[in-house]
Amino acid sequence: MGRAMEGMLSVFAEFDNNNRRERCKSGMQARMREGIWVWPSPIGYHKPTNGKGTNIAPDPATAPLIRLAFEEYSKGIYTYRAIAELLTARGLVTKNGKSPSFQLVEKIIHNPIYCGRIEAFDEVVQGKFEPIISESLFNNCQGIVDGVSASITPRSANNPLFPLRSFVKCSECREPITGSYSTGRRGVKYPYYHHHGRLKCLISRSIPKETFEQSFVEFLKEITPKSEYLALFRETVMDVWKSNYQHFDSKNAKINKEIQKMEEERQRIFDLHRAEKYTDAEFEEQKRLVNARIAQKRAQLQVGWSEELDMEKALSHCLAFVTNAAKAWLMAEYEIRLQYQGSTCPNGLTFDGKNCRTDDLSLVYELNQALENEKTPSGDDVSSLVAPRGVEPLLTA
Repeated sequence: MGRAMEGMLSVFAEFDNNNRRERCKSGMQARMREGIWVWPSPIGYHKPTNGKGTNIAPDPATAPLIRLAFEEYSKGIYTYRAIAELLTARGLVTKNGKSPSFQLVEKIIHNPIYCGRIEAFDEVVQGKFEPIISESLFNNCQGIVDGVSASITPRSANNPLFPLRSFVKCSECREPITGSYSTGRRGVKYPYYHHHGRLKCLISRSIPKETFEQSFVEFLKEITPKSEYLALFRETVMDVWKSNYQHFDSKNAKINKEIQKMEEERQRIFDLHRAEKYTDAEFEEQKRLVNARIAQKRAQLQVGWSEELDMEKALSHCLAFVTNAAKAWLMAEYEIRLQYQGSTCPNGLTFDGKNCRTDDLSLVYELNQALENEKTPSGDDVSSLVAPRGVEPLLTA
């Protein structure tokens, strides 16, 4: 009898627990269907204590970093680990005070809560709180995860914290130099550049990030053209540009003649309307058509001259950048750094353990090196930055 009673009490207790669990779940579902997040706030959100409700809201301290993670991942060139390193460098920590791991980044990228969507209990509800990112940005990131995004390039090993990674090769073994963190005894992470063949290569030591990038900055300072060479370069480029666009004069003259004929045609339309050859409706239609044709021709005339005018502006901007290359590179965003590196040294650089070198510079820097060599006696001062074969054609008569 006692055991039977214990069994009955156990069944009733389990039944009561199940009822409570179901009531709790039903209550959570009801709140969720109202667009309220009923769980602990995920990283990037918090629950304000200003009396305006119990729903979550973007955390001013961490939400911008979560948005940055999505924006960088949407470019399709960064791994979860690279994003985690970026967030760590920007100061993001979890609620436990730890640095974000690549597993956490993966969860964040997959979580629709950040675009304002709640998915739970086999339901999808639009949350009544401010999302951290747009739904289009979230969907774009999911396309990259699934490998179906047509507008994004495949992910690579690029990392915004190591802009010179893979751009520079070891001069000894020709292995691309990469970058990563080394963790010290106290858990502090230190950024280093190194190459994969460092165990066999004579140039085997890892180089601190700051030291390695400073060597590139010094390289940029060395190849910066002098002002007198820039003047020559500007003059040469503008001469070529003007030569290529001499046809503007004849083209614009032809367009002006066509415009003149159309204006004469428009005048005839006015004359015919005054002579009551056109109804008011016909007159308005004919006038609209000829005015549209005249506007189209005038637009073609303006495009030609604006292109020529923009060349002066573009060249001035380019030369201003070239003369301050080192400073500009240090201040530029990651994507701009990559573009500038590629335009300065199309085939990348080599590193000999101390200095950066290249066999191939873009035209403005190559011309500068050629003129520098021209000023010195033959064989006395050959530039160590650019191979002689790279500039000889510029010096031949």
